[in-house]
Amino acid sequence: MESHHAISIIEKLKANEVLDENEERAVTESSSKFLQMIYSSDITKLLSLHLDEGKHHSIQINAQDFIHHCPELAFITLHFPSVLIPLLDKALILVQSIIFDKEKTTPCKNLAVKHLCHVRINNIPKATDLFKQTISNIRNNDLDKLIQIEGTVIRNGLVKMLE
Repeated sequence: MESHHAISIIEKLKANEVLDENEERAVTESSSKFLQMIYSSDITKLLSLHLDEGKHHSIQINAQDFIHHCPELAFITLHFPSVLIPLLDKALILVQSIIFDKEKTTPCKNLAVKHLCHVRINNIPKATDLFKQTISNIRNNDLDKLIQIEGTVIRNGLVKMLE
């Protein structure tokens, strides 16, 4: 993704504006290039899984790889996930279709494009504002952002608001 496109997308999203069709297409194309370049073997494995109509599938995306190969797109995704992750999911379906078209000529392969598939981002860098040491470090300004916390669950229950 070109940096001037990324800057305009960031400004739009900061202003709570909706991306237009061309911006969504640019994000989807950049995302699909990244997914195809780095995760094509994982996506091929996804294609070869048994097709179960109601079952959701996912691909784990390493945030470090994402930041290294597509820094602008990674920044936008990590800071505006509610807008960008659905576009990553579309890109995943697009890449499945591309790989499916290439691989369908190979005999004895039962491949199927999975439309209920999702991108899961993990391994967010610990040095960013998106990494929290504990749950108590999560604040209001973290709302609608992708964050990562680390720890061991020792008990679970409802979160209680302190007033």
